[in-house]
This record gives sequence, structure tokens and C-alpha cells, in this order.
Amino acid sequence: MRDPFRQLTTEAELRAAWRRLARRHHPDANPGDPTAEERFKRLHAAFRAQARRLREGDVFRPREAARPEPAPPPGPPPAPLACPACGDGYTAGERCPRCDVPLAARGAHAAAPEDPRVAAFEAELARPRRSWSFPVPVEQRPALAALGLLAFAAFHWRIGLTPCALMLVGFAAATAVLDGIERYRRAPPTLWTREARF
Repeated sequence: MRDPFRQLTTEAELRAAWRRLARRHHPDANPGDPTAEERFKRLHAAFRAQARRLREGDVFRPREAARPEPAPPPGPPPAPLACPACGDGYTAGERCPRCDVPLAARGAHAAAPEDPRVAAFEAELARPRRSWSFPVPVEQRPALAALGLLAFAAFHWRIGLTPCALMLVGFAAATAVLDGIERYRRAPPTLWTREARF
């Protein structure tokens, strides 16, 4: 049996051919034919091999290679002037109305001038922002966070959510312990610290 799938180049064509041939050569469709099962197995192997070749791109596609490139749709010629910043085309004028930069001849590959909107955006980013957080020094923030967690735990305890309250107390304790460890690490050596002993 020759390979019936060899000339197929798309998955849709392959699937349609497989369904058509599988209905025709299936052993249940040919109950009296002793070679139907073997023929169906060879057909299925050929289908799987062609599907693998399609997946891997190992298929020569003569129909696609012979197909000419589609011609661009007819339309007006491109505008002779273009904005180097946004690429819009214009037939007349000296400046782009959207970007406010000088227009250049289309196809001229001059360096694009700096867009004034980019400079304004960078200046806005560099401007100092007002902080919406509390003006608390960095050293006191963990202690304030632990107090907040304890207050939140008291609220949960009051409304009857004991497991949540206990969890929040644990978070507050962990925050306080970690803050203490960090302060101990940053503290200068004294007589009572390990580094200061002889």
C-alpha cells in the first residue's frame, strides 16, 4: 500500500483524509476481510508518521512554494513627509501636530529628535514624591508594626476569632524578636557583648 498521506501539507487535510480512510478500512467496517486489520495498522502508522513530519516541519510544501506573494492592495502612494518620532505620514507641513517635532522626508534615516513628551515624563519621574506613610524613623517601624499587630489581635480576640488573634500575637512576637536581634547586631560592642570580652 502506498502512503496516502505523503502529499498532504496541512493538519486539516491530514485529519480529513485520515477520517475518510479510517472509516473505509477499519476492521469493523470489513468483517469478512482477513487483511483489514493489517491494512488498518499500516494506514495508522502512515498517518502518525506524516503527523510527526508536519509537527517537526520536515514536509516539502509544493503548493505553498508555488504560490506567488500576494500583491499589496492598491491605494494612494505613501506620504512624502513623515514624523521621525511617531512615524505618521503627512503631505505638507513643517512640524508634526501630534509630537511637535520637525517632519523629515520619508525614507530619510536621520536620528529621531528627542520627543518633548519623553523629557516631561522623565522629569515627572525624577520629581520627589510625597510619602503617604507615617513619618516614622526606620528604627521604630518594626516596633510600631508589632503594636499594630497586637491591636489587631485584640480586636480579633474581642469578636471571638481566637485562632486569628493567636496567629497575630505570634506575628507580633516574631516581629519584636527579629527587631531585637537586628538591633543587637547593629549595636556597638560594649562590656556586656561577646565581642568586647577578652
